[in-house]
Amino acid sequence: MGDQTWPDLSLVYAPERVVFVTATGPVTGHTFLQAAHHLAENLPDQPVVPVCADVFHFTLLFAAALIKGHYVLLSSDRSPTRLAHLAQQHNATCVTLAGDPEAPQLPDGGTVLNVDLVPPAPSSLKENRDFNPVIEAQRLVAVVFTSGSTGQPVGHKKYWGGLVTRSVTARVLLDPEAQPASLVGTVPPYHMYGFETLVLQTLNTRVKAIAGSGPYPADWVARLEQASVPRILVTTPLQLRGLVKSGLQTPAVRRVVSASAPLPEKLAEEAERFLNTEVTEIYGSTETGSVAIRRTLSGPYWTWYRDITLQTMADGRVELSAPGVLSYVLADFVETGENGTFQLLGRVTDLLKLGGQAGVIGRA
Repeated sequence: MGDQTWPDLSLVYAPERVVFVTATGPVTGHTFLQAAHHLAENLPDQPVVPVCADVFHFTLLFAAALIKGHYVLLSSDRSPTRLAHLAQQHNATCVTLAGDPEAPQLPDGGTVLNVDLVPPAPSSLKENRDFNPVIEAQRLVAVVFTSGSTGQPVGHKKYWGGLVTRSVTARVLLDPEAQPASLVGTVPPYHMYGFETLVLQTLNTRVKAIAGSGPYPADWVARLEQASVPRILVTTPLQLRGLVKSGLQTPAVRRVVSASAPLPEKLAEEAERFLNTEVTEIYGSTETGSVAIRRTLSGPYWTWYRDITLQTMADGRVELSAPGVLSYVLADFVETGENGTFQLLGRVTDLLKLGGQAGVIGRA
């Protein structure tokens, strides 16, 4: 990682811009950093398990942990038992912010902190060189755990340089307009997908995110109405189907981004018609993070993010390398196309032997 040329590794890119829009109004990067420093002063001197559903609260807590010199532990299992066990295993502490929807789920012994959104004095920005710290590329900032659906959850270490690099690369693909986008997410920030597309995009690129949470289409529409154009909706196939079936009138959406499960073409077509937008999918995993994107209705070929390198192994599987990530053998067979594109042929686990011939079952 030492020879890699990194982008801006500050905690907040261009902090003079608006980074979040909350129920009380816009929050600039400077105000966000001020609040994160206040939180850091009150954090226990341990790694942090963020118990937050609101992307704004989660990102504040993540930033405070980094300012404190620690990292966060992210698990999609939100049961108090699992969160408490995670904290105990890693000598960490469970923390939530007052008013967050997940606050009632805080395990015994966890910490509740208040958010103090007071804009800093201009003089303090000039005097404090560490106000917006530059984080070393090799620094561990998160351990993200798999769901454990195929066994015990496995933690994957995430380093700042690699996360920032892929955020900057993905921004060009996710946010294509001249004007910076507003992100509205229906996905949790503690899942790798939401962590990358909402938390890291907001910290490391020009976009801003709309604060809030809620599991229903009406909640998502309310946040879309808070957002300025162009709006990007970050969601999953299941949630996208719920929004389309709701029939609720929504403001203009520039782009839908979907992940976590294969997106049926019929649903993508319905969503494009219902929202008058384009629907894209992200390809990735907890192990690698997001590494490719495609517009669902434009055909089967995906486009790799920049700086992704591939090596085909003897058995036909592909080993992927990305900045800040250990090499990882993909769970899918792929067929390489032109200009950095590829087609998914099927899951490695779907490989069948029929009459001595190997065949691949395609994904739904």
